[in-house]
Amino acid sequence: MINLRRYLCTFCLVCLLLIGCDDPGASDSSVRIDPELLAQMNRSMANEAVNALIEHGPEVAPQMIAMLDHPPADANATRVLQGLAKHPEVQRLLVEAITQAAQQPHRGSNTIYCCLLALGYSQNVEHADFIAKYMDRSSLAAMNALAMLGGEKASRHLVAAFDIVPTDKWWILAQKLHTVGDPTTVSALRHRLPQVALPPNEDFPRATINSFIRAIRKLDRTPHLDTHTSFSSGIRHVYPYDGPGTPKCYGVSPLRDYYVRLPEVDTQTDAGRQTIFQTFSDAMEGPGFTIDGDTLITFGRLMVAPFWPEGKPYPTGLLDWLETTPHQHILTHIENWQREPCVEPGPVYQSHAMPIPENGLIATTAEIKGETRLFLLILKKTTDDYQYRVGIRPLDPLRLLIPAGTTPPKIRFTELRTTKLIDAEANAINGALRLASAHTTPLFKDGERQYPGEAMLAANVFTDHWTLSVDGAAEFLIVSSENAWEDPTEAMRHLRAARQKSEPNDPQTTHRFASLTPGTTLVYAVRMPTGIPVAGALKFKELNRGTAPTHVHFMHKNLTTHVARQIFLTPSVNQ
Repeated sequence: MINLRRYLCTFCLVCLLLIGCDDPGASDSSVRIDPELLAQMNRSMANEAVNALIEHGPEVAPQMIAMLDHPPADANATRVLQGLAKHPEVQRLLVEAITQAAQQPHRGSNTIYCCLLALGYSQNVEHADFIAKYMDRSSLAAMNALAMLGGEKASRHLVAAFDIVPTDKWWILAQKLHTVGDPTTVSALRHRLPQVALPPNEDFPRATINSFIRAIRKLDRTPHLDTHTSFSSGIRHVYPYDGPGTPKCYGVSPLRDYYVRLPEVDTQTDAGRQTIFQTFSDAMEGPGFTIDGDTLITFGRLMVAPFWPEGKPYPTGLLDWLETTPHQHILTHIENWQREPCVEPGPVYQSHAMPIPENGLIATTAEIKGETRLFLLILKKTTDDYQYRVGIRPLDPLRLLIPAGTTPPKIRFTELRTTKLIDAEANAINGALRLASAHTTPLFKDGERQYPGEAMLAANVFTDHWTLSVDGAAEFLIVSSENAWEDPTEAMRHLRAARQKSEPNDPQTTHRFASLTPGTTLVYAVRMPTGIPVAGALKFKELNRGTAPTHVHFMHKNLTTHVARQIFLTPSVNQ
């Protein structure tokens, strides 16, 4: 039935075009086009048909314009017009068609869209002002057309479009300015970047910030940023130093390591130790650090702070969090930490000393060429005699432009993932879910529980019931909620009610379910051993008992850590 309808539409359209077409854009000199050629365009969108029509020349343009409001022929008609767009007569017809379509408020939107795209292929920058007039009516086509034209006029209109198009399309504007490549637009992009809200936010898609940063970096001709670098060696970082090899220190800018030959001094005296660390400081080209046992020694006004001393403030992975949090938070954290007693003046001028935290994560800030730069140090002790694997991750300085904000975040879900929990008895690879990072992993490895410091969601499937448990949880709440999958506020309401009914002195970490049907939504909240809460929603797709090992398949998304904290602030029974 559908194919018959398409055939009839094609037949009628071909007849309309062959009798000359009543469309105002058609001309009396229009050539007759082979009906089979037009039918072929509608059926298969064949490249041969498009190329054949382009070979007819500008004479076919009026018929192509007439087809723009008649899907599915409009797609190939647009391709033909794009191939003919460099002809001045075709450009005149496109401008005329757009102007006429704009006078019909309830019709002609597809004609405007397709003609604007075709006009972009003209490479005639004189059309930039005309195209920009339709930014509010057909913004996507206008942005693409201006980017294809390029030049100073197109850049100016794209910058002005920030005040016209909705914020959820700003990322496209940034991409198009990146394409045009006009360095004078950098200041406009830098001005708009602080107005962008971090995800999750319905006003700014996740791609917005990265699109801005890529455009600014290209147009500003900013030197390529150093990327994460790791140094691993067998030397002992402890003084007095007795080998093996030559002691070393590490610079954050330039990002490199230095082997340093130390003077022969008495390391048991303050003067001797000062001489040693002054030698390190003199060897580096910029700010950096070395390690003395379990203590970090910094040079060149490199300020440091543990990352984070009270447990991580994010429900997913560290790198995900770094992309979705204002780096101003990190800068403020470092500045506040300088008043803590554990950060002491170092042994030489412009140096500091701080114990290395247990997780080995340290945030640092340095002034480099008049610009504040942030770095993340990852120090993992590999042996008891102070051998370390040292990682340095420079954080993007442009992210410091994004404001931290003063209002609490809205209640929103963060991301959607699909996960499969395999029966815990199977000891399967990737059979459990690490709630801290939202990644699957084996529950046990070599008979030992994986990641003992974290909470891990596991399933046990039985004949007449199944269970969900969070191994290592301090508290585990889970409740069914029909509307919570689409409404995070509803999820929070159910979890706070469950928290009020819970027994604080006897928290459950395993929940049993008699049945499970596809579409069932459960919301959960977990207080992990570190005290950091995690909350989210599970929507089940299937429970498969027919294969070995049996498994539970579901979709999964998180609530923000801010929301999870609010759940566990709710008093429980007897509290």
